[in-house]
Amino acid sequence: MSQFKNYFGYQKNFLSKPVPLPKLSKSQEDDLAPVKDNDDATANYINYSVQLSASRRFPFFSASNINGKLFRKLSREDKWRIDERVHKEHQWGPELYRAQKSDFDRGHMTKREDVQWGHSVMAATKAADSTFFYSNAVPQHARLNQRIWRLLEDYILHAETKEHGLKICVFTGPVLR
Repeated sequence: MSQFKNYFGYQKNFLSKPVPLPKLSKSQEDDLAPVKDNDDATANYINYSVQLSASRRFPFFSASNINGKLFRKLSREDKWRIDERVHKEHQWGPELYRAQKSDFDRGHMTKREDVQWGHSVMAATKAADSTFFYSNAVPQHARLNQRIWRLLEDYILHAETKEHGLKICVFTGPVLR
């Protein structure tokens, strides 16, 4: 658990006016996967948070804070792992992506680069690394992230947020129906 000690997650007061987490429906609230040591079932990471569907084993959404002024360019090192704060029955792991005839990639809900910011390279590196939890992933077709979706994500981060030194909040989630 000490690994998560400084994982403060999404900050609703990151901007000049509060931006709260998305409101789930009653049925979604009833399906939230419990998170150890967090009564509101929110899995907090560095600069982002996730709320998981217990039955689907995927995030309902992820919420991230992005600071363009503090963005750090880093090399990528994939180290996917299970979040020990969420029971294994409420999150998928490598078995989903190794399934026979599976052509799916692990699709980050919160993009690695979006949260790789901080006052030091080490802080940005830890934030980027914290996106490699299966609780922050859903299956996606490989071509989706290698084409138009990636262009959109890169535009938001690099052409707007980083270029203009903006602070923004981003919410993402899968289509579960």
